Amino acid sequence: MSILRVKNIEAKYGRIRALRGISFDVPGEGIVALLGSNGAGKTTTLNVVSGLMQPSSGTIEFMGDRLNGLAANVITRLGIAHIPEGRHIFPELTVEENLRLGTYILKDPKQVQQGFELAFSLFPILKSRYKQISSTLSGGEQQMLAIARGLMAKPKLLILDEPSLGLAPILVEEVFRVLGELRDKGTPSLLVEQNAAAALAVAEYGYVLEMGEIIVADTSNNLQKNELVIKAYLGV
Repeated sequence: MSILRVKNIEAKYGRIRALRGISFDVPGEGIVALLGSNGAGKTTTLNVVSGLMQPSSGTIEFMGDRLNGLAANVITRLGIAHIPEGRHIFPELTVEENLRLGTYILKDPKQVQQGFELAFSLFPILKSRYKQISSTLSGGEQQMLAIARGLMAKPKLLILDEPSLGLAPILVEEVFRVLGELRDKGTPSLLVEQNAAAALAVAEYGYVLEMGEIIVADTSNNLQKNELVIKAYLGV
């Protein structure tokens, strides 16, 4: 059963059509990857899902509720956590303060404590950096903090935009290890990623976007064997 259903979404920047009637589903478990080159419409898709941008037509349903027209903060309260490209942490705040900002929709202190426990179990380095100013973290640590902050609100769906961008290979492995662990714990994810090999290795299903349209949709295993995907995205 799908937790997220996107149907015939169109989105525009002025007169430019960024999305051209795309449709896809995200199941209630596992990871779905959105692949494509720069300008294909991947980030726009995530922004439309999370309410940062409104579609010009089409429908978005999350757990049976229609998201069209809802503000981003309302969609967050419904259970979607958006980890944007570029991390967007608060650099002047400590690691602890950044994480606490992710709990603003929670009422129960026990849930807040559970959020910290999950964050530190996934990213032990953040526990040792607990009181450190976030701007002094390495790029990889800042990405870990951005993901952990999104998890603090106990989301029902995690959407991530280029989580491996600019990271050293060893840190890319760490980020995808965590995504796999979250998948195994039952948190579904919608993942935008230019590192197609890493994305398909952790995802169950994938869609390839080109010029705002989905041109290929298949299981990750089949996409790894697809000649178009191999030639354009896997560098083989």
